[in-house]
Amino acid sequence: MENYHDKKIKALRSDNGGEYTSHQFAKFLCDSGITHEKTAPYSTEQNGVSERANRTLVGRVKAMILDGKTEDRLWAEAMHTAVYLTNRSPTSAKDKTPYELWVGQQPDLSHLIPFGTTVFYHIRKIKRTKWPSSGEQCQVVGYEGTNQYCVLARGKIKKTRDIRMIKGLEDRQAIKTVGEEQVTSNEELAGVMDLGSDTGSDEDTESVKKPTPAPVLPTLASTRSRRVIAGKFSSTRFGHEAFLATACTLDPDEPPSYTAALNSPFAPEWSAAIEEELKSVIENQTWELVKLPKGRTPVKCRWTFRVKRGAGGQVIRYKARLVAKGFTQRYGIDYLETFALVVKLISLRIILALAAARNYEVDQTDIKSAYLLAKLDEEIYMDIPEGLIAEKDTGPGRKVCKLLKGLYRLKQSGRTWNQEWDRHLVGMCGFVRSKDDHAVYLKKKNDHYCWVLIWVDDVLWIGPRAMVNEAKAQLAKQFPVTDLGTAHFFLGIEIIRERNPFGHRITLSQSAYIQKVLERFNLEDAHTVSTPLDPGTRLQGTPGTLDEEADETVYRSLIGTLMYLMLCTRPDIAFAVGALSR
Repeated sequence: MENYHDKKIKALRSDNGGEYTSHQFAKFLCDSGITHEKTAPYSTEQNGVSERANRTLVGRVKAMILDGKTEDRLWAEAMHTAVYLTNRSPTSAKDKTPYELWVGQQPDLSHLIPFGTTVFYHIRKIKRTKWPSSGEQCQVVGYEGTNQYCVLARGKIKKTRDIRMIKGLEDRQAIKTVGEEQVTSNEELAGVMDLGSDTGSDEDTESVKKPTPAPVLPTLASTRSRRVIAGKFSSTRFGHEAFLATACTLDPDEPPSYTAALNSPFAPEWSAAIEEELKSVIENQTWELVKLPKGRTPVKCRWTFRVKRGAGGQVIRYKARLVAKGFTQRYGIDYLETFALVVKLISLRIILALAAARNYEVDQTDIKSAYLLAKLDEEIYMDIPEGLIAEKDTGPGRKVCKLLKGLYRLKQSGRTWNQEWDRHLVGMCGFVRSKDDHAVYLKKKNDHYCWVLIWVDDVLWIGPRAMVNEAKAQLAKQFPVTDLGTAHFFLGIEIIRERNPFGHRITLSQSAYIQKVLERFNLEDAHTVSTPLDPGTRLQGTPGTLDEEADETVYRSLIGTLMYLMLCTRPDIAFAVGALSR
């Protein structure tokens, strides 16, 4: 307002929506000298002009979606288009359009196209190779900037200047079905109307969220079947356990759900693992069954299954774990702080090197249901899990689990377990936490040292035999543990110990993990090379493949597995992984 017309806003009238009542917004209005007038609850007539305009826009959006035969999920684009057109339409209050009153000149309407119109947009040369089609069918779903259009193609919203429309395309049914695809007849391509410049550019702006995969839309001259793209990979901040699961879950014997586990060939083993987990949960008094309080939404839960194997691939145990769906938690109600620590991989390598130099023992223990041992400060309710026989009432006041202690995948469980672990090691066992890696604890006795490294519920003990046994005995008094003896396999890393009169050596290997990666991505027959990647190599996309056709999920998964391998034992592939990830 100030930049265009050198006038200031004196007052703002709104309802009591959260976006208008926040402290930051109130401070902004106060600093700007703007008076904030709020309407009474459920009194839309106090802000009649705004509410009537909103009702008018909603009506236009419905009409545009129905007339354009588009999906309801495009309501945001339709609303943006309705506002765009309203600003360029005459009103009964003034003899000029809102656009003309604001800018000072009449709007240009020559570029307007009905919402949902089928057109073709130009694919730039940089986005294609020589022989594929230079255009692709899409729908107009809005306007952007100066003489730019928003189009829907392959389930994505794209911004482009260059589109072409076939006259009478829908009326004459120029698009004919060929198998599962549609192609345009050559006769119709002759009647093309140019609506933009050939020098225009287009770019992806966003992916439209929807519950089903995006349909495959035809190009100008292609009848080849193309696979449906399931969607882009969602980048998330990995939790300590989730990252390890992402990098190492390559076992086809691990069922994806509770039902699949009970129907699998290893159903007896999985049933026993489920019973063991439920027994552990109940013995730890993790929850109590209560009526769901009014106004509270319970957190969802699910079962996860994992086959623990040794360095040679042999099955050690079948493990079932009940986890909460932490993404259903609400900040400020179900959780506050979430940060939790795990040992750094570089710390692991350094301390193992010291263990080899000093001929120290390297033992491993597994803490049973570690997250179930720490008490929660927040009041959290969870749905009754599958396999637990309990009353399941529906409606308000139905039975739910009130969590008293942590559960895996709760956002704060890692943090509460870290605090419980720290209180035990520092407060009761006399260990000191490292200042450089807070998941490493140290205890000194005479000239000897004992280190404790923790990754969620897996613990490494490194030091003289007497100190290690003493520390493990103190731990067993406080927590239920499984003593695995000498460490051979930790975080998917094989620990190989060599002791002889000529020296001591500890070797770290991930050969089993590498073999699983090769099998998962069908690379068993790949040839080995001495140099991972020539520094002068220039990487290029596969010829004849558009960016939209590439399956990013598989590629990102492959890069993630290589990155974990690089961080653990193969720093020699760091340059190659970095180049591929870019």
